Amino acid sequence: MKEFDEEINIVQNFIKRFLKGKLVVTAVMILLIVIFIWKNSAFITDINLTISNKKTINNDDNSTQIEEKKKNLDYNLDFGDIIIPPKPDSFPSTMVFEIKNSGNAILKNVNIGVNLGSEKVIKYDIVDGKSTPYTDKYRGKSIFNINVEEIQPKNSIYLHIVVESPIFKKIILNSDNLRITKELEYKNYILRKDDNNDANLDGLTKYVTYLFDILIGTILIGAILVVVVFTREAIRELRQKD
Repeated sequence: MKEFDEEINIVQNFIKRFLKGKLVVTAVMILLIVIFIWKNSAFITDINLTISNKKTINNDDNSTQIEEKKKNLDYNLDFGDIIIPPKPDSFPSTMVFEIKNSGNAILKNVNIGVNLGSEKVIKYDIVDGKSTPYTDKYRGKSIFNINVEEIQPKNSIYLHIVVESPIFKKIILNSDNLRITKELEYKNYILRKDDNNDANLDGLTKYVTYLFDILIGTILIGAILVVVVFTREAIRELRQKD
């Protein structure tokens, strides 16, 4: 009976240490972690749903491009980076369009059809490609065509267009190697730019969530180790009393 009373006293002392000592902090940390995981699960699910929806939208937008790749396995003519800065106050604006060949074959006689809508061209130039040179006959026109002799595989050319206001209606790409054209309208350019901004924000959110999960995981492991150590000490004390 005396030994049984001693064991009860040891357990009571352990409970007091648990309530007063470091294990209280550990218990609180574990509780907070459980609450966070419960809350964060809905947040992560929401992010996954958002990303999934964006992937669905992107898949719809790229369906035409996928069909083109199936029909023209060796050729891929497309728009790359597009730079349209805000209009300066004291001089005309310049719009830059990257036109790239991401296929594995040379694109011959690439035609670039430019429709500026209400704007008029002041001057244009092609960088990294042999093309129809600019002459004064193009100045003041809203619609004109530029012919580029070829674009090598995995290479790009850059179309610079100088206008008063940085806006266009439509740019059309075609080549002797392709049966269909590639078009870019100004409204689609705006949507494309917004999608890129959203994708960058989603990537940042995922990265921050990933780092936070690592931190929480580290804290959780530390809390478990503390509980194990204190439990082993209590068991050792019980054995010593025996």
